[in-house]
Amino acid sequence: MPEQTHELAYKLACEQLASIDIEEICSKTGTQYVIARSEDKDH
Repeated sequence: MPEQTHELAYKLACEQLASIDIEEICSKTGTQYVIARSEDKDH
């Protein structure tokens, strides 16, 4: 049961984060939106 609870919480968090328009929020708050990619090939 606890594993199912964590899976559901993770799914809900992902859905909520996916619905956020980061670029719009940054624009409204005057912050800079930067996408960083990892150079580490092991991960």
